[in-house]
Amino acid sequence: MKKVFWGAVLLFSVFFIGCSNVIQLDSPAKNISSSLKITAKIAGGQGSSGSRSIMPQVLDPESLYYYFIATNYYTKAETLPSSYTTLEIQSGAAGLIQIKDVYEPAYYIFGLYALKEPLETIASSDIKAKAVLSSVIYKDTRYSSELNFELSSANINKNGFLNLKVFTTSNWECDLDKYSVTATLYNLKSEAVQSWEISSLPKSGETLSDFQIKSPSEGFANGTYKLEISFYDKNNKKTYIYSSLVYIYGNQTTEQSIYIPDIIVYAPAAPSALTASYKIMDSGIAYYVDFSWSDNSNNEHYFEMEVKKLDSSVSDASIKGSAADFSLSGEKPVVLGKTLPETYYDSSVNSGSNLLHHSGSKMSVKLKFALGEKYIVRLRAVNDGGASDWCYLNLSSPKTLQEGYSEFSSDSKFIYVEKS
Repeated sequence: MKKVFWGAVLLFSVFFIGCSNVIQLDSPAKNISSSLKITAKIAGGQGSSGSRSIMPQVLDPESLYYYFIATNYYTKAETLPSSYTTLEIQSGAAGLIQIKDVYEPAYYIFGLYALKEPLETIASSDIKAKAVLSSVIYKDTRYSSELNFELSSANINKNGFLNLKVFTTSNWECDLDKYSVTATLYNLKSEAVQSWEISSLPKSGETLSDFQIKSPSEGFANGTYKLEISFYDKNNKKTYIYSSLVYIYGNQTTEQSIYIPDIIVYAPAAPSALTASYKIMDSGIAYYVDFSWSDNSNNEHYFEMEVKKLDSSVSDASIKGSAADFSLSGEKPVVLGKTLPETYYDSSVNSGSNLLHHSGSKMSVKLKFALGEKYIVRLRAVNDGGASDWCYLNLSSPKTLQEGYSEFSSDSKFIYVEKS
């Protein structure tokens, strides 16, 4: 009988050892209270987007106030923080948060909330509603006391706020007796959302304690807007417009100083990378050319393009893509400036006389040409202060072809499409 008993014990032991790798946990369960080690990092990040965009101010992780709320998953009992804590940056936007409170081993829903200001009365409803960043983790503290949060924007369904200071540059001071200045915020449907009359403009380097452009107390809906600041010259009845894209994030503030360029006195910088592609018209008697270029200025009123048809006697080798080409025999250059045709691709550029713009670094215009003829082209930017240097056609410049368009010969200095 004893042999049978010990044999059974031995058999059970072998079975238990063989199966221990199935039921063994990574770490033993803890039945005593412990403090938590918490690390956090800010997900993504806010930065600039393009040369003419205004982004919300970047949140400084170390300037925020962090609140930690623990909810027992089963009992729903909520442990509110006794105080806020801080984030000690260790690398980049990641850091260590020290929580002094001790938590009983259990299965919790942990929430970490970052606010811009400390709360006088700590309540879960206040914390969650005012958070600019948040993160939630489900964790069983019987097996681990380490929590790693990745904080992202919170309450983005709320309105955001806009605070902008406007400056002129050190080279140009806007005389408010001569100009009336108005700022208007448009949505992406080109509907005016808010307007401001600007009654004071400091020079570059001067500061004002108040914002010239400030959102109403209720703020603006989360989204992308276009800001236009118009300078109306009361004497010559011309309007000059500065424009920027503005990004407003829910529950955050977009705050920035804007330095208006020298929009009237100084000639603009020359455009560059003037290139072209073409598309044969259905009639087969002409073709469209899509010219594109890089806009290197932010104070042009319009672009001026000269197009000249060459005599058939002019050899290809004599075309250099320079000012000398426009003295070659042939028709007088056709100047396209303020009266660019309706085929102008970016209609915002010439929708009015002397319209200052900056809607992007790449501009383009579509024009019609006759098959079998050779044309040379140059382009410059113009404002009341003068004109930039000419930019000459460079067909080897990189370009993105639109659907249905073809490239010209990349080693040519003129445009030419044979008759079929």
